[in-house]
Amino acid sequence: MAKSIHIIPNKELPKSMDYDALRKEGIELNQELSGELWTDYNAHDPGITILEQFAFVLTDVAYRTNLPIETLLFHGGDHPKVLRSNALLPAEEIFPTSAVTTSDYRILLLDNFPQYLSNCWVEHIDDHREGIKGLYHLTLLLKGSIPQDEYPQIQREIRAFFNANRNLCEDLETIDILQPEQVSFTCEIDIFQDETVEDILSEVLYRTEQYFNPSVKFSQLEELQEKGMGLEEIFDLPSYKHGFILKEQLKDKQPEYNVSKMNDIILDIPGIRQMRNLQVFQNGVPVSGDSLSVASDKFFSLGFLRNDSERNPFAGFDIQVNKGGIINKYSEDAVLYSLEMKWGRKERSYEIKTRSFKLKETQVKTKELLSYESIQMSFPEIYGIGNYSPTKDEGLERTAKSWQLKAYLTLFDQLMVNHIGQLANIAELFDVEGFDHTNFKTYYSQLLDKSVPGVEGLLKKKLAPLDELQAQLAQLKKNRELDTEELKLKNELEDDVKRKEDAVRPLVDEWMKKYGSMSKKDISKSKEILDRKIVRLFGQMSTLDEGAERKKLEEEIRPLVLAELMQTTQYVEFEEKDMHRMMSRFDLPVDRKNRLLSHMLARFGERFTTDFHLKFSSILEGESEEYIERHLLHLKSLFLKDIERVNRFRSQGLNYLSNDLKAIPDVPLKRKVSLLLNINHRSEERLSPPKRLKQVKVERLTGEGIETSEDGKGIRNELKEGATERPTFIVNSASYYRFLFKYGLRESNYRIEKEGRSFGVYFHSPNTKNYSKVLSAKSRKDAKDKLKAVINFLKEANEKNEGFHLVEHVVLRPMDSDECFFDIKGPGDVNLFRSVKAEKEEIQSFEAHNALVLASYPSNYKVLRNSDEQYVVAIKSPIGKEIAKSISIFEEETKANDFIEQCLKFFRASSDKLDELFHLDSHVTFHSELLDVTGQVFFKTVSDEEIDVQEQRMSGLRQILVKPESFNITAGRRKSEFRVEILDEDSKPLMVSRKSFDKRELAEELIEESLTYFRSNLEEGNLKNILRYQRLNSRSAEEYNYLLSVVYPDWTARFDNPEFLQILKQTLYYCAPAHLSVRMVGLDFTEMKEFEDRYFEYLKLISNPSLENRDKTSDLSNSILDILMEKSV
Repeated sequence: MAKSIHIIPNKELPKSMDYDALRKEGIELNQELSGELWTDYNAHDPGITILEQFAFVLTDVAYRTNLPIETLLFHGGDHPKVLRSNALLPAEEIFPTSAVTTSDYRILLLDNFPQYLSNCWVEHIDDHREGIKGLYHLTLLLKGSIPQDEYPQIQREIRAFFNANRNLCEDLETIDILQPEQVSFTCEIDIFQDETVEDILSEVLYRTEQYFNPSVKFSQLEELQEKGMGLEEIFDLPSYKHGFILKEQLKDKQPEYNVSKMNDIILDIPGIRQMRNLQVFQNGVPVSGDSLSVASDKFFSLGFLRNDSERNPFAGFDIQVNKGGIINKYSEDAVLYSLEMKWGRKERSYEIKTRSFKLKETQVKTKELLSYESIQMSFPEIYGIGNYSPTKDEGLERTAKSWQLKAYLTLFDQLMVNHIGQLANIAELFDVEGFDHTNFKTYYSQLLDKSVPGVEGLLKKKLAPLDELQAQLAQLKKNRELDTEELKLKNELEDDVKRKEDAVRPLVDEWMKKYGSMSKKDISKSKEILDRKIVRLFGQMSTLDEGAERKKLEEEIRPLVLAELMQTTQYVEFEEKDMHRMMSRFDLPVDRKNRLLSHMLARFGERFTTDFHLKFSSILEGESEEYIERHLLHLKSLFLKDIERVNRFRSQGLNYLSNDLKAIPDVPLKRKVSLLLNINHRSEERLSPPKRLKQVKVERLTGEGIETSEDGKGIRNELKEGATERPTFIVNSASYYRFLFKYGLRESNYRIEKEGRSFGVYFHSPNTKNYSKVLSAKSRKDAKDKLKAVINFLKEANEKNEGFHLVEHVVLRPMDSDECFFDIKGPGDVNLFRSVKAEKEEIQSFEAHNALVLASYPSNYKVLRNSDEQYVVAIKSPIGKEIAKSISIFEEETKANDFIEQCLKFFRASSDKLDELFHLDSHVTFHSELLDVTGQVFFKTVSDEEIDVQEQRMSGLRQILVKPESFNITAGRRKSEFRVEILDEDSKPLMVSRKSFDKRELAEELIEESLTYFRSNLEEGNLKNILRYQRLNSRSAEEYNYLLSVVYPDWTARFDNPEFLQILKQTLYYCAPAHLSVRMVGLDFTEMKEFEDRYFEYLKLISNPSLENRDKTSDLSNSILDILMEKSV
């Protein structure tokens, strides 16, 4: 329905748009300010007329000012660009968060893998056998149409995606795919006469399947808005590519279903009159009772949508459909087609375009917004302005008064168009994308259109005489380093000189033409020419006819005329750049932009808390205040450009499964902290060896190479062979990089001294009396230039060496594999062969048995020569495929052949016990631990076993721990010590206390305390909270749980400063998730190289994990943790 258009009577206007209110206030101010000098305030008074025109034009400008902000921002038409550059993020970008809860992870996976997943469940692993926290278990319910041979690839894709979206210090441990368990049923159904049998039957099957495996609904934005949900609530999701999944519809996996519920579901279908004799079968077995239980690794399915062409989907179903008492037959193909159509309508395999709002086409374009009609145009003609100008007949006085009024009004016209120019540039004012912190403005302007009467004659640029311009330039050039304002002035003066030359050239031609045609007498009377030599030459030229001599004289006069005119004042056209320069004198761009950016950050609840530190540290390094302020603006603009990532994904961890760390962005936490503290370092960049310092040559000196002398200024050190061409520092410290960065950046630690005909630059540290010669120079200026180059080199090197690594300890945990190698044993159980590649256990058992059978025949052996000219023996299949290789390496081929003969003899003799001649290397040895109330180990198993054995032995622990007879006191490691044993059901030692006691009474006290403790915990069912499995040669879970290490170089100026480290720590605590424990790890450049070599190698290995690298990965992990735990503070 179209909206009616009507006029609103007595509409209240803003004061700036109320003409009457402006006029009234203007008259009141005039009365107050003029007193008795002005008494006539009636409409006929010229002053009132001018006031009324001002009031009118103000309402026009005020109307534009009060236009909707969308109009002011988007009048240029490029909506997406303006939104992005002004950090105006729509709801679909700013409200979503990264996955935090298990429901978030479910939504993230369901939305990004609809082609694979019917459903999924994400669970915290609270009872990890080694006590490691922050791990997840993922259960997948794949669509029935997906063949099983694609399962491994799907698992890899989902694991990689989860890893790219996991949170800091959390990880995905295991992925299980549910296997289908067949459910079928028989029944009799009566339907109404007007119903189609195939449609009813497909609906029965569809709704029953939905009961077992309900589809996840993807909602549309409009649908949720109609329900009254706000944008903040709707977009509170980690992903919505295919629609919106409401958290309320995500249910836990059901362990049990009911036959009675199935009965109700079928009877609720429209068109069914009644149902009889419902019998449900589970895997072909009739279900008695009302309950159907499904195992945790299975899901119920009717099996109609399964990808199995050889199977009859109706096998096990006997559904009789009656219509009017007559049995109706149906087409199974038609039922399947109808069922597939119903299921297809529920599928969401396409992406949707979600926009929380639609930008309307801007009605006011840039040209219209900038348009302006001069105040003159609204005056009555009697004033002689606007379209009417006085004629010559009206006299000079009338003309002069007209120009005077035009000039007066032009000032106000220019103010108005400048205001409009400011409005038109609102988008640029708030811009952070194209923002150049070295050259920007916050005051905008525009020139009056040339159509404004008289504007060309009134707006002029005054060009001072050349001597004045050059004097100002010379004064500026005395300062070797110009600040921004001085640089602007220098550019303006140079431009004025150029424009002056362009303006004077036509004047020279005019003079040459004018005075070239005058008589000598008239020339001598001219007062326009100041240089009498020019007068004399023009006089000579006037006596000459056209010819070579006159032309030669003209060429002599022209440069003299040019020089004279350059020393006069010219008025040239006032250009746009002149207006900008004039406005810039009143603009404080750094301060204004800083406040604007702070406001924009505050929109997102952010602020730069490190302003003071950044300024203070930069001042100490000799940076100008203006440079610091502008660099802060640069950091704030970068922060705003990254605001979505550093906020939405602020808890996201490193995607360590990426094969190329350079291709992925920094961890958002690191990016945020780096911006706040002005640290420019990417995660994949090494901090060792120190950058730029490869150019530094380090030599160890003895006292013989240094000449030492003492004077009134301190102890002077200098190389005996004299200063080299390169700057040389004598540092009495092994940490020479740290020393140079700490003291070498400040100019105050250097001094220049005259030494005969040369100058020396000396360096001294503030804490000692020693000073040393760094370099020599021919002049003081040369010395200053070289010193500046040295300091700049050290500053650049210091900046490039700043950075830090975020190391998540959970990523360093032991990672198990479901693959293994097989080893073939020979006499004395010595390993003779190892499989060529790793496979799953069930495959390797078959391959090992097959290899042992082949090993009894000489044709299945092959001698191989490696790159070192050594020999190995391989067992191959009949088609030549290598299955296993000898562990021993042979120097001669004859010894390899002898080895084959020995193998043939042994394996032929052992053909009846082949299953005893191989083992799989997948087994990892564990021991079990019991934790006390503080989480410390106080009982440990007496033996190490494979995990399956350990879990079996611990299965009866609940009953054992509450019985006093399960505890026994035995001798400790020394005869005088006592320890407490826990006995199993057969009274054999199962566990032993970690502590030994020198008195039996103390051991008895431990038994009493342990019984009380165990009974209390077991009554609450908390055995899993006190029982932990620890793999052999592994580390405590506390070294992995929610620990985040910040590894930084301790040799740079800031990272060697305790105050900066405190600020860094506070910033990390403020930005990092609250549940993480942050550890600071400072390393020198040798330690950093060792750490980075291991850490980057480790990341490379786990990005493509393989069983072959398992031991190497474990060793690297342990060595990295040794460094982190030893050096953390």
